[in-house]
Amino acid sequence: SAKDEIWVSKGTYAGGVILPDGVKLLGGFIGIETSNSQRNPSVYSSILDGKLLGTVVTVAENAGASTVIDGLTLKNGKGTLVTVSGQKYYNGGGIYSLNASPTISNNNITANSIRNLGGGIYISGGSPTITGNQITSNIARDSVTTTGYGGGIYCGSTTAVIMNNKITDNKANNSGGGIYCAPSTAPTILYNA
Repeated sequence: SAKDEIWVSKGTYAGGVILPDGVKLLGGFIGIETSNSQRNPSVYSSILDGKLLGTVVTVAENAGASTVIDGLTLKNGKGTLVTVSGQKYYNGGGIYSLNASPTISNNNITANSIRNLGGGIYISGGSPTITGNQITSNIARDSVTTTGYGGGIYCGSTTAVIMNNKITDNKANNSGGGIYCAPSTAPTILYNA
């Protein structure tokens, strides 16, 4: 239902997650809380490790703003396989969001490596809010086709709000080591470091 929450206790968990519309995926728990306000992500690290098998968190298509990813470390994502004209690409190592408007906040998105668009976060369509995250050491690079856009964040056809994030040490083959926005995109980008 729209009020569902998934509480992730401290520790490291392998594999990817598909996040349905209206569900809150929250990290920073120790396991004894009775309210999500009692969690502390800066003390209790909840790590989702993609093990280079795919995207760490895939947001359901058409998910709204009540779909939340907050207080987690998302690492070692390889991305979602997309085939274009017979070529295989991987987009969105940490988070893959297509035509959705999730709230992505207070996460550490790091060490994700993909072969096309959005090492840390891939967003295309929708109006996501991306705020208060640390997006570091992600890579968008394909050594075969030499493509790679948006090491930290890739934006395509979206009206996303990208604000108050720390975006550092990300790399892309072509453009946008930190953020790459496709020409048809109109995001609001403010106060990132």
